[in-house]
Amino acid sequence: FYLKKILYPLHCLTQFCRKLSDGHQEHYSCYGSAEVMALSEALNELVQSKKALCEQKQDIFKEAAHELKSPIAILKARFALFGQDPHADKKEFVTKGKEDIENIIQKLKELLFLKEIEWEMQQKKERFYLKEQCDGMRMVFAPILEKKGLKIVTTSDEDFELYVHKDAISKVMQAVFENIFYHTKNHTTIQTTIDMKTRALKITNVIGDKSDESLFSTSIGTKMIQRLSGKLGYEYKAEEKGDFFVTTLLFS
Repeated sequence: FYLKKILYPLHCLTQFCRKLSDGHQEHYSCYGSAEVMALSEALNELVQSKKALCEQKQDIFKEAAHELKSPIAILKARFALFGQDPHADKKEFVTKGKEDIENIIQKLKELLFLKEIEWEMQQKKERFYLKEQCDGMRMVFAPILEKKGLKIVTTSDEDFELYVHKDAISKVMQAVFENIFYHTKNHTTIQTTIDMKTRALKITNVIGDKSDESLFSTSIGTKMIQRLSGKLGYEYKAEEKGDFFVTTLLFS
């Protein structure tokens, strides 16, 4: 009886692990020494993290199904009409079909981008400086800058601190800079200005034709970047001014 009493906490944890292997995810408590209690709580936290991850995956599939329903239906209808009409213009069909497929791919890119940001936002907020992010973009995209003959010049020495989900805001800024590179005239200079008083980052580039290379985040639209603004504490504005395109991020 004494041995059973001593070994009960280990027996309880064994039962807990067996239930986990059978797919049970309810909260389970094993009483005993401080070490047993700590291990029990750690296992429960692991179960809850696994459950949250499964729910997040389900949300991705639900949203993907919702977002892709219409463009896929349009593509199917286009195929059906082409098959029914013996005199249909093949060239026009191919052109429109490619546009439909590009639309589907773009929606998938935006959905993956959004879910990646939401995942990063589950991590703790950090304190860091904005200039650090801008310098990081220059280093990450060094090969693209060299290929297109672009330079990034900072026109001020000001800086300010942010307290936000660092990886999430980095991915948003990466998408912003990728779009700028994609639409900037080759062999020109991109100017970045940090205003400490207004907590703003302004990026000015010379408008050019679309680049021949497309990175993953390229064409992550204005709506998507604005959709994330409330969650990450910034305002996003982009506008044409003559031959220049000005992008502004205002941080709260």
